[in-house]
Amino acid sequence: MKQVFMKNVRSTAWIILVISPIVLLGIMVGIGHLVENSNNDPTIGVVSSSPTITKTLAKSLPATKVKNFKSQTLADKALNHKKLDAVLVVPVQNGQINAKLKIRDGGKTVSTKVIQSVLTQLQVSAQASKLNLNADQVQTLLKPAGLSTKTVAVNDGKSAIKNDKTNTSNRLIALSITVLMLVFTMSYGSMIAQEIATEKGSRIMETLLSSVDATTQFFGKLAGILLLLLVHVLLYAVIILVGWHPIMNLELVKSLVQNFDFSVLTSINGLIFIIFFIIAVLTYSVLAALTGSLVANQEQVQQAVMPISMLGLLGYIFALVAQGGDSLVVKIASYVPFVGPSVMPVRLAMSFATIGDAIISILISVIFLGLFTWFTAKAYKSNVLVYNQSGFWKSIRSTISIMRAERKKL
Repeated sequence: MKQVFMKNVRSTAWIILVISPIVLLGIMVGIGHLVENSNNDPTIGVVSSSPTITKTLAKSLPATKVKNFKSQTLADKALNHKKLDAVLVVPVQNGQINAKLKIRDGGKTVSTKVIQSVLTQLQVSAQASKLNLNADQVQTLLKPAGLSTKTVAVNDGKSAIKNDKTNTSNRLIALSITVLMLVFTMSYGSMIAQEIATEKGSRIMETLLSSVDATTQFFGKLAGILLLLLVHVLLYAVIILVGWHPIMNLELVKSLVQNFDFSVLTSINGLIFIIFFIIAVLTYSVLAALTGSLVANQEQVQQAVMPISMLGLLGYIFALVAQGGDSLVVKIASYVPFVGPSVMPVRLAMSFATIGDAIISILISVIFLGLFTWFTAKAYKSNVLVYNQSGFWKSIRSTISIMRAERKKL
């Protein structure tokens, strides 16, 4: 375990794997910050015979600089010299406003919807004055219809009110866990397969097995990679804890998390999501060890990684499908090993499944993991010194034949 851990923790590939998401996140935050700054405070030139219109626009557009121009010629001249981001001409005839907005290409973003809304209010006020309506009557006329919404979860013929904020948080966490499962299982699965295939290709296995039992070696390699994964997760946890307050103070982050219910992280759902993540990583790691032992050399590693990639993508696709509805296929998939840990968290978050359903899926996955680990340990012991050049799938059949022969001897 120590040898595998120390070898990989100092490798360039692992360091890049750890750092790349942080760099990518930093780039995304930086781009978002630049976009946010570029969208702030556009300057609009207003041409109107009514000073009230200019004043109302200035008050109603707090993130926009409004300048009054006596003529459209002067406003267009300022626009051509890039002193304005847009020119708004507002003629008023018989209480009707037919404004024209000219936006400069490459300028700061101007919200046409907000401008149209303000102009609509001005037009309504003008029409109300013609009809001799007072301010209270206008407000009553413009008051929007009331609409209250609530989300209910229906299970076993009973409905229960759900918090929309908590519901959104559940979905976000479930999808995040699904994506992390895909990334971590494929990355660390490939690492385990590469580790075993490299040793087989260099013919060093004979020397290693002269002093270490194959089963001990199998679990040692598995433990070393899982320890590496634990360090990876802990590093991210430390970074989040250290940078929590500075990160939360960023305007972009505030807008993203304002509707997030952090209590979900400490709820029973949050615990179930984490359990599924651990099960998925363990199951795919064992699969990677099995497929890695089947190849003859390092050149065949891609063949060993192929089943991991296919099953990982299948689980991810089913997780996406589960967001659209709880079909029979999705229900069945949520209990199937390899796929279930990706699908059941989404079903639980979408209120398609109960906590009892999730516990059943966990029990099935844990039992399968135990049996699959036992089988893989036996297969690893039988196949680790077999150098079959006939291909990946023929190696599987060969391994099964060897295991049967060894069983008959016993």
